[in-house]
Amino acid sequence: MPCLMLVYVRPDGQNREGLRTYTAEGLKILKQYGGRHIVMGGNPQCLEGDFPWLLVVISEWPDREAALRFWNSPEYTAVKKHREGTGDYQIVLVDSIPAPT
Repeated sequence: MPCLMLVYVRPDGQNREGLRTYTAEGLKILKQYGGRHIVMGGNPQCLEGDFPWLLVVISEWPDREAALRFWNSPEYTAVKKHREGTGDYQIVLVDSIPAPT
C-alpha cells in the first residue's frame, strides 16, 4: 500500500545554508530509496483549526517499509544533521488508502 510522508516546517532562518544542504542532499537520497516529492510548498492556508507551519512537503513512497528504510538509512541520518538549527519540524507517515468512489 502506498505511503505518504507529511513534513510540516516552521523555519527559523538561523541556518539557511544548512537547510539548503539538507534539502538538496535529502532529495537525492529520497529518490534513491524510491520516494518522490508530490508537494513542496509554502504559504499554506489553514481553513479550520490551528496550523502553525509555514512549509509543507509531501513525499510518496511505494509502501511504509520503503519510507522507513529511507528514514533510518545511514545516508539520511548523516544528511539530517544539516537540519539542526533550521526550525521546527513535524513528520508523519500516513498509509494512502484508495478514496471511496
